[in-house]
Amino acid sequence: MEVIFVHEERYSAPSVARSSLFKTLSIEKAVIRGLLLSTLDDPNRKLYTATSMAVAAIVVYEWPESWPDLLPFLLKLIGDQTSMNEGVEKERGCNSTR
Repeated sequence: MEVIFVHEERYSAPSVARSSLFKTLSIEKAVIRGLLLSTLDDPNRKLYTATSMAVAAIVVYEWPESWPDLLPFLLKLIGDQTSMNEGVEKERGCNSTR
């Protein structure tokens, strides 16, 4: 078996402009963030736990500079869940004010 070595002189880096690459990565990150946030209110407990862990891992590096709309989104999600739960309790007759 013959081993062929690639010489560094023959290697040429891809000709992608740095700003174009950065723009592509930013778009991909935005898509990934959107997909993650869209599954945070999933009724499947395992799914939203895994998603929450992924969001938490990304937040360490991206928030607040690169992900400024995260906190408003989370606050709205919490508010929506609270009002939804209150509505369910009222329907069931579990509310003590009723």
